[in-house]
Amino acid sequence: MATKHIAEGVTMTSAAEIKSNSGKISGLSTALVTLEGDATTKGYVDSVAQGLDVKGSVKASQIATDGNIDVSTGGLAQTLDTIAINSDGDRVLLKHQTNLAENGLWVAHSGAWTRPADFATGGNAAGAFCFVEEGGTLADTGWVCDTNSGSDVIDTNNLTFTQFSSAGICTAGDGLTKSGNEISAVADDGISVSASGIKVALPATSGLVVDGTGLYVADSIAGNGLTIGSKILAVGQGSGISVSADAIALGSLTANWDAGSYQIRAETFQSDIVTGTSPLIVASTTLVSNLNVQYLNGQIGTYYAVAANVLLKDGTVALTADWDAGSFEVKAQTFESDVATGTAPLIVASTTVVTNFNADTVDTKHSTDLVLVDGTQALSANWDAGSFKITSATFASDISTGTAPITVVSTTLCTNLNADLLDGQQGSYYAVSANVLLKDGTVALTADWDAGSFTITALRFVSDQTTGTAPFTVASTTVVSNLNADQLDGYEASAFLQLAGGTMAGTLNMGTNEISNAGTISTLSNGNLTLSPNGTGITTTIKDIKIDASSAGLILKDTGGTSWRLQITTDGVLTATSL
Repeated sequence: MATKHIAEGVTMTSAAEIKSNSGKISGLSTALVTLEGDATTKGYVDSVAQGLDVKGSVKASQIATDGNIDVSTGGLAQTLDTIAINSDGDRVLLKHQTNLAENGLWVAHSGAWTRPADFATGGNAAGAFCFVEEGGTLADTGWVCDTNSGSDVIDTNNLTFTQFSSAGICTAGDGLTKSGNEISAVADDGISVSASGIKVALPATSGLVVDGTGLYVADSIAGNGLTIGSKILAVGQGSGISVSADAIALGSLTANWDAGSYQIRAETFQSDIVTGTSPLIVASTTLVSNLNVQYLNGQIGTYYAVAANVLLKDGTVALTADWDAGSFEVKAQTFESDVATGTAPLIVASTTVVTNFNADTVDTKHSTDLVLVDGTQALSANWDAGSFKITSATFASDISTGTAPITVVSTTLCTNLNADLLDGQQGSYYAVSANVLLKDGTVALTADWDAGSFTITALRFVSDQTTGTAPFTVASTTVVSNLNADQLDGYEASAFLQLAGGTMAGTLNMGTNEISNAGTISTLSNGNLTLSPNGTGITTTIKDIKIDASSAGLILKDTGGTSWRLQITTDGVLTATSL
């Protein structure tokens, strides 16, 4: 039979049947179903059967992180679930509005958004269902209004929506794989997957067996001292070990036993050693957590339960005797002593500096009594540093001119001392070679120089002073030891009689002076003494000469032994009188 087409808009008025000959009629609308006889889709029929009020699908749905949408201004620049709402007429589902009455279906516009015809203001929303087409989270999901009938007036009552379906968003989780609409388990080490099920697949070397009776240990893996039979693990007996149905017992050790780095575990450790020998020797000082002992340092535990016997952390119990913390530290926010003045509240053996220790006084002195390192407190009296040094980058004095700013007793040279003035002269004065004596002797004095009480030492002292002016002026009459002069009062050394004796050449003129000598003049040349007063020569041979202190004159003794007194009269005549 030829196929007949029904033209668009044609109404069949006859009661004739339309047969599809086992085919399908597709493209039917659900939105236009209003009368009982209207044709519709199976999905619509199923939804109605479940109590759903199916609405047209929406482009996207609001999620919690999108925030509230101001529907009064709306606009085409909103984003729902990562989907841009940018076309006029886009249908959307809002379900996270601040005002829950604004939840439900909306149509987007460039200005205010409006309700669609199938979700009009004043209508009922209970059971309203829509399908979400796009979205980063809610694509291909279906949502239904779960607000109860009677409290579901659109734009009046608070409306809530819950997920009804999630076609196409099922994904494979851990251990699963998805191919199309089929989800399968993934095989891995120890797991096999087949049509009959998922099984534990153990390697032959694992020592484990899986069968219908369960999982158990293979007989073949029993090691030394162990046996397995009928799925039962048994411990073999040995020297010092006994095995019963309920326990394994160890015999007594016959020597010390060292477990090395291994642990020994037991429910109870018991020692029968007598008092006087320690039952446990511990090298480590690390705290043993949860160790509950009956005695602590010889005291029964109940002793420490009495508050009066111990120091309580609330400070209500005082010490009853001196307490030595040994090498341990005692820490507190504040240390306080109520001992009376006269007894030191703190005794310190160490002289090491205590960092950040802030004392009220130092050696009974307050900080206002001391010189501070920042220089903010001046001395109130002279200060003697004794044999200690005072070191500073700069020493400054504000004393006025006329008083020495520094007094020095030592004459020892100060190395690297750089003074602005030297004996009143600027340092630049001494930088001019013509102003100072140079050690090479090339600069002469320009004025007399007084060395004061200092000594001038040289290999030689040379004077270029001309005769007539003394080259050397001496105030002291003290003998200069080892001074060897070329002349004495203008005379060479040969002009003087030597103390060791000698011959005098020339005339001895005594003037009005006398020669006094209590001894005897000897070693005269041939024993002769020649006197020539007033040019009159007198020659005599004498042996001894002496001075007569009782009467003026010179006593001479001749070779014959006769003594003669020699005298000069007032008229200049020499007389000789025998004695």
